[in-house]
Amino acid sequence: MIRSALAESRLGAASAAMARLDKDGARSHSLPGLEELAGRVQRRIDSACTSLASHLQAGQVLAARECLQELLEPPSAATVAALDLMSRKHDWPLLTGAQARTTTDQEQAVPSWEGLARGRVVRSLRHGEVARSRILAVSVDGITLRVVDKDGVTFPTVQPWTVEPESVTAAEAAELGLSALAEGELAYARLWLVCGQLRTRQPVARLETLRELLG
Repeated sequence: MIRSALAESRLGAASAAMARLDKDGARSHSLPGLEELAGRVQRRIDSACTSLASHLQAGQVLAARECLQELLEPPSAATVAALDLMSRKHDWPLLTGAQARTTTDQEQAVPSWEGLARGRVVRSLRHGEVARSRILAVSVDGITLRVVDKDGVTFPTVQPWTVEPESVTAAEAAELGLSALAEGELAYARLWLVCGQLRTRQPVARLETLRELLG
């Protein structure tokens, strides 16, 4: 089970299975290969955290989301601890919270996002690969892209938080994070928050709003 979870990049499942073996005393009985397997699991977790941090620093939120998915779907004590340690090391907001702050009469509702500029060059997932395109239009339905690839010219409409502006600014990251939060996409919202914070040393009001709402 552990080896199959590793092969499928389900690091939370792999580490949770290893923890169950520890609880059952399997490692204390020195079962053949178990220590080596435990080392492999930990190295994969550490590598995923390192890659996630590198992707965020480069503004590559789509790749960072893939790393986060490997670590947290499903989560385990080991993967959550590793992510929290990484976040504290970089002085980032935690990426592992289960919920955003709920909206009450005393709390601020998630504001509408303000969109991205038409013609902006972005990256998005296309057939499982990251593809470059341009924004053709922005509407309540999402962002319509002009994509030129092996299929010719197509005009897919995608969710705002799933597009990645090239050389993204803090202001753009704030808007994409707010669009994600409004739809309950907390993982994307947190990643866009960190991405935005990495791109400015000055306060950005909408980024601060996103941070406060995420709690």
